[in-house]
Amino acid sequence: MLSALFAFSAFGSAPCLVPPCPDPVANLFPASQLDKLNGQYVGTNGPLLGLAMSHTLAISMTFDNTTHHFDIDIPAIGKSCKYQPYGFSVTSNSPKNTWIIDIQEYPCIANLADDELITLKQVIYNSRTDTVSLDLVDNRGPSRGMLLELPKAPKLYPAVFEGAKTVAGKKLTGTMKFNSDSTMAVKIPAINLDCKNERYLVEASGQMWMDFPDVEPKSGAPGSCIFEALRDADAFLLGATYSAKDEAITIKAAYNDDKQKTHVFNWTFKKHVGPKKDDALPGSLFPPVY
Repeated sequence: MLSALFAFSAFGSAPCLVPPCPDPVANLFPASQLDKLNGQYVGTNGPLLGLAMSHTLAISMTFDNTTHHFDIDIPAIGKSCKYQPYGFSVTSNSPKNTWIIDIQEYPCIANLADDELITLKQVIYNSRTDTVSLDLVDNRGPSRGMLLELPKAPKLYPAVFEGAKTVAGKKLTGTMKFNSDSTMAVKIPAINLDCKNERYLVEASGQMWMDFPDVEPKSGAPGSCIFEALRDADAFLLGATYSAKDEAITIKAAYNDDKQKTHVFNWTFKKHVGPKKDDALPGSLFPPVY
């Protein structure tokens, strides 16, 4: 089955599972083109927040061009792999500047397909547009084939964003601090929200995804840090976007007051410029609740 999931490279060396490992593709392909494949690439197939989120697919791949290893994260199905080797190949009909990313058959990659929710058929890199494309089948519900593009993702670490908003007479202040491990710290004192390591993804268009695997927790299972704070405050996140041009993150949120009147509002967090003491951090954003 795996042969249909990935184009595997034909490296003969034994697997190296503990870094640092030898570079598996050194000197095999032109560095001027392939060294561009570096950093995080994120792609989605639709709105990341709101009622349609259960049908949305968000995938992140992070490449290291010095060791030729990558991480892949598919949060919609709770699957991820770290420090996996890769190589490159081309075929006779490959378009110019397009390379097949060969992923070796390591246990973690094989396990991505165990439940057959997502079938990855091929991974492609375009060195001209610096974009990774995944030829895949989404088997959640009726099977859907798609070519999911993963452009280079914006870098938010180590930025800090701050915002203030008055909603239904209630003054809100919040801070978002982006950490080096692809998580963010979130703080909104007015609703006792103080979460230090929340997962997120942001794609080139500015759409943001946040980790809410337990929006509907199983009986007896605790909710996430942000989920519980928002639930207790009777608040909901409807959307979140990042603007590189404005250096701002804007959320669309809803809040039910004591009279059960719903207030829908936009709240913009601007990037903090200049030194900031650590005791003024960490940060704040309303990630989603449905």
